[in-house]
Amino acid sequence: RLAEAEDLVLRVAASRHAASRHAAATLLRPTLVYGAGRDRSLAPIARFARRWRVFPRIAGANGLRQPVHADDLALACVAAASSPRTAGRRYEVGGGERLSFAAMVERTCRSLDVRCVALPVPLFALRVLAASRSAAVARLTRDLVADNTDAARDFGWSPRPFAPDASRWPRDA
Repeated sequence: RLAEAEDLVLRVAASRHAASRHAAATLLRPTLVYGAGRDRSLAPIARFARRWRVFPRIAGANGLRQPVHADDLALACVAAASSPRTAGRRYEVGGGERLSFAAMVERTCRSLDVRCVALPVPLFALRVLAASRSAAVARLTRDLVADNTDAARDFGWSPRPFAPDASRWPRDA
């Protein structure tokens, strides 16, 4: 459904009616977004770790991630909108660093203003405990990264490496 919606947006933007109004569309497809403390991936982990002083170290969660900072994504929107060569195109945009899911979680927890201890959790145990979220668990071993080449060429995309900061997590996290 998402791909169909993207196709529709690009078709409408490319229509004669839109063109007569000098309208265009560029779609950015970001990887995991962090930095505002409102995401549904890292913020809940940070909230749990801050509250309980432990975080899950999931053995086997070696799928690569490429988290992109919300501020970088905002800059990408401005840059893409300012570049005529992006009209009618889709861009995958990932952060400036690729790291395993396990390393991403560990770095997130190290960024907190409290000391947390890693709690080893075997992947098979997580599969049993989170049976209702089996698709999410299965993704822990898959790479979810982007090729930034086209975005770098067309609108100068150059995101920062993954460096979460305690001040960016909400206080309830």
